[in-house]
Amino acid sequence: MKSENLLDRISRIAETGTTYKQGRRVLTEGNSTAILPAMLQEIDETILARELTFHNGADNSITLVAKGRRLWRICGATPKNLIPKGTDLVAVNLSADDDAAMDALAKLMHKFANAGKALSVSISEAAPDSDYSAMGIAVRGLRETWGVTAVLSPAADTDIPAPLRTLQEFVDALSDGVLASAVMAGDDMVSSTGSDKQIKLLTDLINDQSSGIDAEFKKLHKTDNTKRLIALNRDSKYFIICARKDNQTALIVSKPEEIPNIVSTWQQVEK
Repeated sequence: MKSENLLDRISRIAETGTTYKQGRRVLTEGNSTAILPAMLQEIDETILARELTFHNGADNSITLVAKGRRLWRICGATPKNLIPKGTDLVAVNLSADDDAAMDALAKLMHKFANAGKALSVSISEAAPDSDYSAMGIAVRGLRETWGVTAVLSPAADTDIPAPLRTLQEFVDALSDGVLASAVMAGDDMVSSTGSDKQIKLLTDLINDQSSGIDAEFKKLHKTDNTKRLIALNRDSKYFIICARKDNQTALIVSKPEEIPNIVSTWQQVEK
């Protein structure tokens, strides 16, 4: 089991009226109908990438990755027969567009919930993942597919926003989350934000390292999908995100804490 993040420890200590058993936070006590709503609420409250391990009693568990109020990946389940046969759910990025995966996921979750034991959760940091193009599944969609009632945050319950049609609309939608940006169509500058020095650095990166960027996209994206997003640089101070759609390329500089918002906004860009 991964060590608990210091911030998670502080949050745990600060919580009043919360019960812990074997180091795990107890969410429900033996009520099977409350299990899925409780899991949805945990996902809804998860902004940064976290690995959530839910335990239903002593013998049943599901580990998943959540970030940006979305379910991104199923890491595993115990016992293994919780996973529906013939499905590819484990260790793959999930998408609401995959009907078969959505059906299999609903079956997995209902089978897990039906054990009807006490539900608890342990949380750890998720392993780094440079592929930020995956859709993930919003909690609103999970709630509808699983057929449960759960009180979610206002951000999860709002109407689905209108699609963004261009990279310029995508950058504009990020607003203050962007430190600097450049949108290019071939050799032509479509738009830019930031200081002259920042803009020159970004355009030089697009022009001088186009082959390297191409290689990164080909490595991470096996299909011919024209709507793609990757992280080129990641450190404790800033991220450089590269987005491509149709014949345009955008480079965006942002702080690490803005990544969930960038990923969530990217889901609004039309394919």
